[in-house]
Amino acid sequence: MQKKLEMLMNDGNTVRVYLPYGDNWYDYSVRRLKENPKMAGYIIKNLFLSIFRIK
Repeated sequence: MQKKLEMLMNDGNTVRVYLPYGDNWYDYSVRRLKENPKMAGYIIKNLFLSIFRIK
């Protein structure tokens, strides 16, 4: 994902990384995952890629 972000920034795009925080971060995150279940796949994929350094 880092390479994609760098590519977008190098092309002149504004890039933001969204990270929920605060007391209700978990409830908010679960609600968002229910709204868009595909996000769960992206999260799991990137988690494994970062843990196992898969390219």
